[in-house]
Amino acid sequence: MSDVVELFPSSKPSARAYEPRPRSGLVGSRKNMHTFTFRSRSLILGASEADLIRDVRRDTDKAENKLKAIQARLKGVQERAANEVRELTRASKKLGAAIEAAKKQPDACMSGAEFAEYYATLPLDAQLAVSECLRQLSRQSS
Repeated sequence: MSDVVELFPSSKPSARAYEPRPRSGLVGSRKNMHTFTFRSRSLILGASEADLIRDVRRDTDKAENKLKAIQARLKGVQERAANEVRELTRASKKLGAAIEAAKKQPDACMSGAEFAEYYATLPLDAQLAVSECLRQLSRQSS
C-alpha cells in the first residue's frame, strides 16, 4: 500500500453516456423556472386583458395558484391594517383624553409619590440637577 494520497484522481469516463439536454421548457419530468411561476403582480397589473387571458389559457393551474396566493396575501394585509387601525384609534382616544384632562387642570402638579417614582427613573446626573433646582427654589421661597 502506498503512503501517497491522490489529490486529483485521473478522470475516468462515466458509466453513463452523455445525453444532451433539449432546449425546450421541459427536460424529462423536470421543469425550468418559466414553468414554475405565473406573472408577478406588477406584470399582471401592467398586462393587457388579451395577454393575460392568453397566459391563463396556457396554464390555468398556475393562474389559479397565483390567484390563491394573491388572495391570501390580501387577507393578511387586511388583518394587519385592521389591527393597526385599532391600535391607532386606542392611542388617539387615550392621548386625546389626557390632553383634555391637562387643559382642565393647567396648574396641576405631580403628587409626592408620582414625583418620587419619576425621580427614581432619572439617571444620577439628572437627579443631581433636579435636587439643585429644588434647593434653589426652596431658598427663593423662604
